[in-house]
Amino acid sequence: VSVYIPNQELLKSEIDNYGKRRIIRRSCTITAGYELDFEYVQKALITAASNVEQVLNVPNPYVRITAFKDFAVEYTLYVFVNDIRRLREIDADLRKTVLETCKSHKIDI
Repeated sequence: VSVYIPNQELLKSEIDNYGKRRIIRRSCTITAGYELDFEYVQKALITAASNVEQVLNVPNPYVRITAFKDFAVEYTLYVFVNDIRRLREIDADLRKTVLETCKSHKIDI
């Protein structure tokens, strides 16, 4: 199947290519104080990902520091899913679970 996208559209918006594999990377970004260890925040975020049913175990979820803000470190949790039709629901479930997990781990976001 060939899909043609005008150059003007490519410049104006973000394009998601779902490809053949049907595995899609999603992300959830939080900020947490500089006083927290990376490993502690990472473990909490990976725990949150493992509690979302639609998140795949393979490829593994992972966490990266994506920015240093004035008063906090920005962390991004990356997860993989394979249900394209439920992306918004999965994203919402992931954010809710991250929020609950951060609260239970005393991570102020």
